[in-house]
Amino acid sequence: MKGRVTALIVLLAVGMTAYCQGRASWLETEHDFGDIKEENGKVSCQLRMVNAGDSALFVTRVQTTCGCTAADYPRYAINPGDTAAVTLTYNPYNRPGNFEKDAFVYTTGTVSRTRLTLTGNVAATPVTVNTRYPIVCGGLRLENASIPLGKLYRGSTRAAYISCYNASTDTIIATTEGNKAHITASMAPDTIPPGTNANFNIQYDTGLVPLWGFNADTLTIISEPLRRHDGSVSGLTHINVMSQVVDRNDNLAPEQLADAPQVRIEGGKMVDFDRLTATVTKTFSIKNTGKEPLILRRLWSPEGAVTATCSQTEIRHGETAAISVTVDMSLVDGPMLNAILYIITNDPYNQTTEVRLVGTVAK
Repeated sequence: MKGRVTALIVLLAVGMTAYCQGRASWLETEHDFGDIKEENGKVSCQLRMVNAGDSALFVTRVQTTCGCTAADYPRYAINPGDTAAVTLTYNPYNRPGNFEKDAFVYTTGTVSRTRLTLTGNVAATPVTVNTRYPIVCGGLRLENASIPLGKLYRGSTRAAYISCYNASTDTIIATTEGNKAHITASMAPDTIPPGTNANFNIQYDTGLVPLWGFNADTLTIISEPLRRHDGSVSGLTHINVMSQVVDRNDNLAPEQLADAPQVRIEGGKMVDFDRLTATVTKTFSIKNTGKEPLILRRLWSPEGAVTATCSQTEIRHGETAAISVTVDMSLVDGPMLNAILYIITNDPYNQTTEVRLVGTVAK
């Protein structure tokens, strides 16, 4: 009998413990600072909660999502019915434009996590605008004018953006031009109030890119003031998008690699044009030392004076093909030719083979 009473007391104690818990009930979970000036420094607000539970609760931690936001919170027990506040401080230094920042408050009791949100818009100082957004497009400013996407696998997609800021007193209408089959560009939003941000966004589809290897495309941003008056300006800026499109070979099976094509440059990886006195063409050979056919995907050189062609685009096992390289002396910049010819193939071991082109220009 005594054992049963003890067990009943334990169960009642556990039940009371489960029932009596603190519960954070927030009076505010959002705060809008409105328009603030960067030069005035940090701004703070307090977001309050009430313990609507039956026992004390504690704030265990506050996690912010950006180094620009700091939090201070009570380290003591918040008794039932008591009110406490979390102080959030936002630092607008070097952060022009509109913002939205979150902080997550962790508490004991039935409500374990609550999201608090800060919003507002920072009017930047001229120094910050010139530093963060040096590219001028009328009243619109851009953080840069290029989007280097780096190495991308054929068939993949990539999203990228450039941050923009309306540094004028006009609302700006921003449009884009130059979309291609593999690039879709847009402004979000396309109507930009004074002192606010926008993004120039692109979607890049490598499955539709026309060339293997290096690709460079030019897009255009046009900004127009919504209401023209004295001092309002329009603008146009070109954006360069660059990528390196390659095959993905890390998923090939061992037997596929064993049978794969392999490119070899006959006679070494340098072509000497000696003394260039006119437009000159020289030829060298490449050989497929692998089993599967070698596909020649592209010949290109960043040197405008260099052009190249190949006698065939598919080279079978053990066969060779002739690559002819022509150098136009009149287009060589400087007294020396020092260029690279890139040979792009389906060789999984060496997708891009470099051949150096050298010579002396006699003008």
